[in-house]
Formats: sequence, structure tokens, C-alpha cells
Amino acid sequence: MAEINWTEHAREDLKIIIDYLASQSQTVAKVRVQKIISKVDLLQTFPNIGRVVPELEYKM
Repeated sequence: MAEINWTEHAREDLKIIIDYLASQSQTVAKVRVQKIISKVDLLQTFPNIGRVVPELEYKM
């Protein structure tokens, strides 16, 4: 299982998202943030999920 390490920049971005959504609706903010975190948590089990971005020239 992969380990997820949130960078400080990612934490700040998430806080900005939370603050923006919470200014509209606390309920929406909670639901959306839970979805974001659950998707990030999914990376622990499936670290290669998603598509390869051609611009990065990723080679296995």
C-alpha cells in the first residue's frame, strides 16, 4: 500500500477550497471535501490509478 504525504501547498489549497465552499454552504463544503479526501485515500490502494499525462513523458 502506498503512503500519501500531503505537501504544505496541497494542504493550503484544500483549506482555500474548504473556505470558499463553506462561505456558500457548510453542508456542501463537508460533502465536497470528504469526496476529495476519499479520492486521495484511494491512491493508497491504487497508486497507479488514472491516466498517464503524455507531456510528462512518464516511462515505466
